[in-house]
Formats: sequence, C-alpha cells, structure tokens
Amino acid sequence: MNRLIPKEQRLFVLLSSASFIFLFGVITSLIPSPIFMRMVQTSSLDYFLLIATSMLLGVYLGLYRHKRQHSSRACKTAYAGGTAGFLGFACPICNKILVLLLGFAGVAMYVEPIRYSLGVTGLFAMALAIADESKAL
Repeated sequence: MNRLIPKEQRLFVLLSSASFIFLFGVITSLIPSPIFMRMVQTSSLDYFLLIATSMLLGVYLGLYRHKRQHSSRACKTAYAGGTAGFLGFACPICNKILVLLLGFAGVAMYVEPIRYSLGVTGLFAMALAIADESKAL
C-alpha cells in the first residue's frame, strides 16, 4: 500500500474503508442493528468478504481521487466488482430487488448457492480495477 497509495491519500483510504465496513455491515446486518434481522446465517466468510471488499473499495477510491485521468474500463470493473462483492456477503433473501426479479424461490435456488463465488469474483474484479487505475501512477 505504501507505493500504491500516495501519502496524502492514505487517511482518505483508511476512512473510506472504515466507512464502507460500517455502512455495509449495518445494511447487511453483519454488524448487529435494531433496524432489521438477517434471514440467512452468517459465516466467517461473510465477514472476510465485507472487510476485503470495503478495503479494496477504499483503495480504489483513493487512487481515483488522486488521479486526474481515469480509465473508464477501471471504473466499470470497480463498479461490477463492488456490486458482486456486496452480493457475496449480503443476505440474498433480504435483498428486495433480487426477490422482486427472481422471487423468493429463485433467490434461494439460484443466488444463495453462488453467493460466495460472486463475492470472490468481486474481489478479483476490484483488484483488476486497482491495477488498471494504478498503471499511470
């Protein structure tokens, strides 16, 4: 991280990563909240995906904020990676959009079995976006 992120951006990266962990953790009920309860049991992989996705998003945002010219491919890859990462640790049954599109049975049959694969794919996509965005540094 020392060579990848400029000194003036490191605090921003840490704060944005911590903010993502808190925000995504509360929204997905990985951090206990009185707002709602999670319908799918959590595992240690959920917490790993939450932390790793949040850290990679923070690094990407730090690079994005530092650079003047941005790669549109990196932006699209980061967006797709962040979305896939979120779907990897989020409760699929609690996701109203997925339930609306696929129905409860469709989410349980199609999304739940590949949820962790989506999360890991999202991590790889975020890593590719960071590598693409950092090429011109």
